Amino acid sequence: MGPGGDIWISKAALNGQSVKEHVERHLKGRVATWWNAERERYYSWHRSHAYRGDLPA
Repeated sequence: MGPGGDIWISKAALNGQSVKEHVERHLKGRVATWWNAERERYYSWHRSHAYRGDLPA
C-alpha cells in the first residue's frame, strides 16, 4: 500500500489468471479505507521489508 492508502499490486500476484482477474476487478485503482496517518509507519515498514515487486513510480 502506498502513502495515502493507494493499493499497490505486486506483479507476483498476477501470475495466475484467476488471481489476476480478481485483482483487476476488485483491487486495481482503489484506495484502502483502513489507511490513516497513524498507521502509515506500519505500511512504510511493510513497503520496504515485505512488498514483493517493483514499486510504482
